[in-house]
Amino acid sequence: MSVHLRPEDEVDYTERPTRAQVLAAQHIIRRYEEGIGKLPITPRIRYIANYKHTR
Repeated sequence: MSVHLRPEDEVDYTERPTRAQVLAAQHIIRRYEEGIGKLPITPRIRYIANYKHTR
C-alpha cells in the first residue's frame, strides 16, 4: 500500500505537542480502531499520539 503525503500531512518533528494534544490524538486513533472514528489518521496524528513527554 502506497501512502501519498499532502503538504499539510508533513510532520514537524521540532514541535513539542502538549499533553492535551497527545491525549486527543490517542483518542482519535482509538475511535478509528473501534470503527466509529470519522477523522483520517495522518502521519502527524500518529506522531503526536506516540509522543513521550520527558521532564
